[in-house]
Amino acid sequence: MLGRTYEGQRCSISRSLEVVGERWSLLILRDVLLGISRFDDLQKSLGITRSVLSHPA
Repeated sequence: MLGRTYEGQRCSISRSLEVVGERWSLLILRDVLLGISRFDDLQKSLGITRSVLSHPA
């Protein structure tokens, strides 16, 4: 399982994940910025379970 810290990795993605927190958050942000705004559409696009998508960070 991927942890929440990325000390050994030196790249913008790993630093972004540490700032944003949950790794799904970046993917959700990407989809929202691409215009997807409905819950069911986000779920379908990401292939994520309803419980994970609705869980607060």
